[in-house]
Amino acid sequence: MIKIGKDNKNYYPTPNEIVNKMICNIDWNTISTILEPSAGSGNIVDNILYTTSYRSKKLDIDCIEIDEQLQIILKGKGHRIIHNNFLTFNTMKKYDLIIMNPPFENGAKHLIKALEMQKNGGSVICLLNAETLKNKFSNERKDLSNMLEDMNANIEYIENAFLTAERKTSVEIALIKVCIPVEKNVVDVDIFEKFKKPTVLIGEEETEQEHMLTKYTEENDYIDLIVEQFETETRMGMHLIEEYNKMKPYFLKNVYKDKKQKYSEYEYSLSLIICDKDNEDYRYSQYDCSSNLFLEVMRKKYWNALFHSEKFVNKLTDNLRESLNSKLDTYVKYDFNIFNIYTLMQEINLQTVKGIEDTIMNLFYEFSGKHAYNTELNNKNIHYYNGWCTNKSWKINNKVIVPYLRSNWEGKDRINDIHKTLSYLDGNISEVDVWAEIKKQWVKKNGCDYPNSTDYYIPDVKLPYFSVHFYKKGTAHILFTNEELLDKFNLFACKNKNEIPHFYGRKSYKDMNEKEKELVKEFSGSEEKYNDIYNNQDKYLMDFKKQLLLN
Repeated sequence: MIKIGKDNKNYYPTPNEIVNKMICNIDWNTISTILEPSAGSGNIVDNILYTTSYRSKKLDIDCIEIDEQLQIILKGKGHRIIHNNFLTFNTMKKYDLIIMNPPFENGAKHLIKALEMQKNGGSVICLLNAETLKNKFSNERKDLSNMLEDMNANIEYIENAFLTAERKTSVEIALIKVCIPVEKNVVDVDIFEKFKKPTVLIGEEETEQEHMLTKYTEENDYIDLIVEQFETETRMGMHLIEEYNKMKPYFLKNVYKDKKQKYSEYEYSLSLIICDKDNEDYRYSQYDCSSNLFLEVMRKKYWNALFHSEKFVNKLTDNLRESLNSKLDTYVKYDFNIFNIYTLMQEINLQTVKGIEDTIMNLFYEFSGKHAYNTELNNKNIHYYNGWCTNKSWKINNKVIVPYLRSNWEGKDRINDIHKTLSYLDGNISEVDVWAEIKKQWVKKNGCDYPNSTDYYIPDVKLPYFSVHFYKKGTAHILFTNEELLDKFNLFACKNKNEIPHFYGRKSYKDMNEKEKELVKEFSGSEEKYNDIYNNQDKYLMDFKKQLLLN
C-alpha cells in the first residue's frame, strides 16, 4: 500500500462536499475539455466523472501532478497525466474548464497562470487559502486581486472547510469562479507574414532544408528540434483556424444545404488544407475546423514521425516498435513535448531492460541445462559447484556449444541475444549488427559473396565479446573472450536465481568460515579471483539496470 501525504506538506485532498460546491451550477453541455493542474489523488476528477456519468459523450480530462506517489494512484484510476508541474506546463490545447485546488503556499502563482491560459475564453474554478486574497502583502497577490476584479470573479469564503477532510486544517478558504468570454479580435490581415517557415525533418524528397539539417543535428538534440518544429507548425495551423473563425461573420451563409451536410463547402476546403488532404490518417477530421481537433491531428502526425525515426527507435526490438505504433491513438491525447517524450523513453528503457534481463536468464538456463547432457557436446560447457546449504547450481565456462538449424540459420537469433546480453552487462545496449559483421568477415576471408546455403565451415568469426565457429554438422562453438563480462554473466544469473549466498562479493574471504570459503572458491575458481570481485564490487556487483538507464 502506498503511503501518501505525510511527506507532502502541500497535499490536502479536497473533501467531497467542497468539490460539490465547486462544480454545482456548471452547464456540462458547454464543457468538453477539462484540466486539473493539481490533481492529487484524483478527488476532484473522480467527482466530476461521477456527476457526469449520464453523458453519452465522455469528457476529455487532463491531469497534472508533481508527487510521484500520487501519480501512481492517478494512473491506477485510469486518469491521464500529461505533465508533472503546472508552473512549467506549456500547451496549445484549449480547455473549457480549469478546476484546481493548488498548493496553498503558492496558490497565487497557480491561479494567475490558469487565468492567463483562459484569457481568450474559458472558465476557472479554484480553491485558495483566503489569506492569499485578504492579505495583499506582495505584488503577486495584488496583481491577482486586480485580475479577479477585472474579470468579475465570484468569490465565496468558507470557514472550517477541511476540518472533516482526509487531512485536516482549520484554514479559511476562498472558492473562486471565473467565466471569461471568448475574445473577439480584429481579423489579422498580415496572418501569413507571421508564419515561420518550419525546418523539414521528414520527407521523401531531398530538400535544401534537409541538407542543412544534417549539420544542425550534429550539434543539437534531435528531440529538441522535432518538438520545436511541431510547435511552429501547430501554431501556424491554429492561428489560421482562429483567423478563419474571426472571418466567419463576413461570409455568405449557405442559402441551401443538405440536411446531412453539417459543414459548408468552405469549411470542408479549409479543413482539407489544414489537416493534409493527401494523408489518409487525417481525413477523419476533415470536416472540423476546431483548434483542439487540429491539435490532435498534429500530435498524431509528430508522434507517428517520432515512432518511425531511426534516431529514436534504433535500439528497440521489433516487438517494442510494434507496441509503440499500436499506442499511437493513445498518444494523440498527450502534448508532443520534451516531458512526455522523455517519460515515454524512460518507459521504453525499462521495457528494454526487462527484455534483456529475461534473455540473460534464458541463455543461462539453455547453456547450463538444455545442452549440458548432450553426449555430442562432451558435457564441456558447464561447471558444477555446491550451492548454499542444500542447493546445487552451475556456472558457464568460457566455451559453450549450441546447435543451429542449417536450413535457415535459426541460430543467428541466439548469437544476437548473446551479444546483446554481454553488451548490457558492459553498461550499454550495443548497436552492432552482429549478423552483418559475420557476413562481412566471411566475404573478407573467402573473397566471394556470402553463401545462401549453410553447408559451409565458417571459422573464427571475431565479435566484440566472443568468437564463434560454425560447423557443417550444425553446431556453433562460442568462445567468450572477455572473462570479466563472463563473470558478470554468471554472477547476475546466479544471484537472480538465489543460488549463491547473499554475502557473495560483499564479505571478505578472511572473515568466512571453512564451508563458506569452500563454496566461494568452487564458484570463483580461486581465492584470488574472489578477492578480485570483493575488491571491485562496483564493477562486478553494480546495479546494471540503474547504470543503463543513467546512460
